[in-house]
Formats: sequence, C-alpha cells, structure tokens
Amino acid sequence: MAGRRDVPVGEARLQARGPRGGGGAAVSGIGSPGRAAVGNARAYPVRTQASWGLRALANAFQEESGQAQQLMRTAFRERAREVENQQTAEGAAYGLATPIDQLRLPAGDSIGDEAFRKSAILAASTSAEMAARDDIEKLAKQHPGQPEAFKAALQERAQAFVGDLDPAMQPEVASTYNRIGAQRYQQIDNDRREYERDQYRATILEATNEYTVQAAKAARNGDWDAAQAELAALANKTTAAGPQATGGSGALSLVEIEKLSQDSRELIQDQFLQGWVERAPNPYVALKGLQSGKTGSPSVDGVLA
Repeated sequence: MAGRRDVPVGEARLQARGPRGGGGAAVSGIGSPGRAAVGNARAYPVRTQASWGLRALANAFQEESGQAQQLMRTAFRERAREVENQQTAEGAAYGLATPIDQLRLPAGDSIGDEAFRKSAILAASTSAEMAARDDIEKLAKQHPGQPEAFKAALQERAQAFVGDLDPAMQPEVASTYNRIGAQRYQQIDNDRREYERDQYRATILEATNEYTVQAAKAARNGDWDAAQAELAALANKTTAAGPQATGGSGALSLVEIEKLSQDSRELIQDQFLQGWVERAPNPYVALKGLQSGKTGSPSVDGVLA
C-alpha cells in the first residue's frame, strides 16, 4: 500500500492516496469550504478559506465606511442646526439693541455668519423703518405742497444715511426709504392737487357769480342776447372745471355744473321778465299777460317758452 502524503494549497490541506496497483490518485480537500476530486496529471483550482476571508474583510471595511460617513453627516447636520439656532438668537438680540447706524455685521459665508446676519437685519429692520419714517416726515414738513422738491431732498438724505450703514444692511434700509418715500411723495402730490383744485374751484365759483350778475343785469335791461352770451361764457368756464374723465380740471362735478347752469338760467329769466314788466306802459296788464302766457311780445313769449 502506497504511503500517504499531505499537499498544502493555501490554507487548505489536500490528502492524496493512490490505490493499490493503480496509476490514479483520489484527492480530497480537508478544511476547505467544498471538496474537489482530481485525476492523474490533472489539477483543478480549489476555493480556499483565504480567498473567502479577503472578500469578507473588504465587504466589512466598505460597510463600516458607509456607516461612518452616515454618522458623520448626521453629526454635522445636528451641529449645524445648533450653530444656526444659537447665531440666530444672538443676531436678533444684536439687531434690536444696536443703533441702526452702528450696526456691523459679519461678512463670512459660514452657516453661523449667515444666520447671525439674516437675523440681525430682520431685527433691525423695524428700527430702520422708524428712522426712515422720521426722516421722511421731517422732509415732508419742510416741503409742503412741493412733491418734486421733497423727492430731491429725500434722495439726498437717503444716500447720505444709507452710505454710513454696514454694507449688508444697506439694501434693506434703501428699500425702506424708497417704499415709504414713494408713499409720502404720493400724499404730498395728492395734497397739492387737492389744494389747486380748491383754489381753482373758488376762482370758478367767483367767476360764476360775476358772469351771472352781468347776465342778470343785461336781462333786467331787456337785452336777452347779451344775457345769453354771458351764460355761454359761464358754460365754457364750468366745462373746463368739470371732471377729469371728461377733460376737465376736476374742480367741479357734473352735478355741480348742471346746478350752476340751471340756477343761472332761472335767475336771468326772472330778471328779464321783471324788467319787462317794469318797462311796460301798463305793468298790471303786463303781469296778467305773464300769468296767462300770452303777453303779445314775441321776445317775452319766447323766454316763457
């Protein structure tokens, strides 16, 4: 019987045993994950414990690396939230406690810097708006009824005030000046327009009275055509003072214009008839004619019609 020998392959040990009188050999792997059989002069690769161990180790390293990265990301996010919350609170306190022209903000781009800067600007925006309103109101009082002068003074003041602020705060304050300044400008311009309308209205009403008086005098004297000419001139004046939608100045409404016209027509008609009665040879007969609507005078009957 042939002797027994061990054949090492990697960490596996193979036993080779030759049968009595035979040329072949039967080989079985001992200690390997599987078994392999080989014949004479042939060799087959054997998957050894060492190759399985390396793969498992590589997989383990990769798994551990992924877990470590996930832990690092989680820890970073938690720390970032802590820093952001802390700097937000500190920025708000700083923005509220610091005068707007003394505010100095960090220029960095870190999470903490951005949180502090944003919170401080938000907190200081209330103070900025109050300061802008005070400035704008002072300028408005200095330029009543002068919207363009107010606008020029406002631009000059805003540039000077904003230029002294921290660069990070300048856009917010400049926006506040523009927004509130535009509102106040519109108010001043509206006040100016209203004042001018009131002045023009007073002028128109005075002119209306003058035209009506002249028309009434002409009518009393029997000059109906001259009275009508005065009323026509009055109508031109009131039309020019009518609503802006109809091309007027807005000093008078359509209702007011119609009332002025109606009152003037009734006044000169009354004055004309009174004058005719006064000039008639027999006022009593003339008055009876007016009451009946048949005066015998074509001009008077035309007025009555």
